Formats: sequence, structure tokens, C-alpha cells
Amino acid sequence: MNRSIKSGLIITIASAIVFGLYPPATQVALRDGANSSFIIIVSTFFRALGLVLFCKWRGFRITPERHEISSFVRGGFFQAISIFGILGSLAYIPGPVTIVVMFTHTLMLLIFLAIIGEQKFNLLNIISTISALIGVSLVVDVWGVGSGTLEITGVMLAFLAAIATASRLYVFGKQVQNTNPALVGARIFSVTFLFTLLLAAFRFPVPPNSVEGQLWFLIASLSLILGTFGMFYGISLLGPFRFSLLIKLEPVFTALFSYLILGDKLLPMQYLGIALVILSLVFYQVSVEKKKSDLSRI
Repeated sequence: MNRSIKSGLIITIASAIVFGLYPPATQVALRDGANSSFIIIVSTFFRALGLVLFCKWRGFRITPERHEISSFVRGGFFQAISIFGILGSLAYIPGPVTIVVMFTHTLMLLIFLAIIGEQKFNLLNIISTISALIGVSLVVDVWGVGSGTLEITGVMLAFLAAIATASRLYVFGKQVQNTNPALVGARIFSVTFLFTLLLAAFRFPVPPNSVEGQLWFLIASLSLILGTFGMFYGISLLGPFRFSLLIKLEPVFTALFSYLILGDKLLPMQYLGIALVILSLVFYQVSVEKKKSDLSRI
């Protein structure tokens, strides 16, 4: 395994860990009176601000060249659509169902990359992707929430979020090939923040009521800032598909943080899901590196 792949794996796993802290920390803020409009708008602003300040410190030019603008607007648009899709779906269907549908983005990305010839559609990729997705469904206990009351609108919005996520990961993968990952992120999330301001027209942002709620919201925002850095650098080192597959660790860490922060107890099936996700991802990484090693000896 070469050094860049090792770095990419470490960064992506670290990103999954800090992203996993966001949902339970946000849940505390929501229970303290904050609404989803506030959470999304302000946390997106912090994500953009963190990336912009880092780029300013590194001396990067934030404003893209004229010929680059459409590409970054497109990336910011897909990022915003994935956020809106997830938020909208939660109004119609249970959260676990939204998460599972949204995480089909890896399979969508695999099919698209295979069609354009950038990724092999082989048994290893298919088995790893599907088994990890099944593991995620067990981790979030989607089978325990039932499916009899699902509304098609919510399912369609969740699929919209998945399509937008697959699209933005592909776009990000192209952009980080020629531009510093943090700079790509700064430009993308500056655009995304402008799109999220539209939420204020539908629901005025309301912050948490107490200092405790505000503190947990800041923790949630910090987790997003760090996770976003990891996302762009992880994609630059691993490519969009491998990153998309490995980021399925996020629900695993969300379940663990939910236990630590919210006191949510894990069911036996959730432990099974955690094991399945981890084993699927380890199997994929080991198999890919073994295949590369075997080819290098030929």
C-alpha cells in the first residue's frame, strides 16, 4: 500500500468519526429549541468559513477564474440539493429510511463510473458496496421502524439526495485533481451557503435556548468543519468511489456517539450491522491492495 493511499484511508476514517459526532450533537441542540433551518444555515456558514480562513492562511486565491465558476456553482448546487433532499425527506419518512436510501449513492456512483470506464463493475466492488449498505441498514435499525407508512414523496426526496451526493462526489473528484482540496471546498461551500439561505424564507432560523444547547451546536459545527476538510482531502487521495464506500463508517460512529451522548442503547442487530460494515470495508481494502501487489509482481 503506497503512502498516499494510507494517508487517504486515515483521513477518511477520521472524517467518518467526526461526521459521526454531528447527528447526536445536533439532536441536543434541536431538543434545546433550535430548528433545522438554523442548524443547516449556520453550520454550512461555519464549514465555508473554516475552509476560507485556511485558504487565506495558505495564501490561496479564493475567487475562481471565470472559466471555473460554472464548475464550482454546479458542485455547490449538488451539495445544497443533497442537504435539501435529506431535510425534506425527514418530513415524510423515518430518519433511518432516509439514511439508507441516501447511502445508495455509492452504488449509483459505481454504476456511473463503470459506464464511463473510470471504475470496474466487478464482483468485489458490487459485493463490498451492497454488504456495507446492508450493514448500514442494520446499524440505523431501518428494519425496526417498519415500512408500511412510507410516503413516496419522502422516498423520492431521499433518492434525490442520493443522486445529488453521487454527483457532487464525482464533481469533487475531478476538481481536486488540479486544485488544492481545501480551496475546492472553500469555493464549493461558499456557494452552498448562499443556496441554504433560501431556507430562511420558509422557516426563520431559531437558535438553541441555553448555553448547553449552543455549546453542543458549536461542537456539531466543529465536527462538520473537520469532516469537510477530511472529505476533500480523502477524495483527492482515494478517488470518489473508494471514499464513498469508506465513508459508510459514519453511521457506525453516529451510533456509538448516540450511545455516549444521548444514552441510546444499541440493539444486537446494530452490533451485527457495525461488524458487517467494518468487515465489508476491510475486505474491500485488503482485496484491492492484494490485487495491486499481485499485478506489480507480474
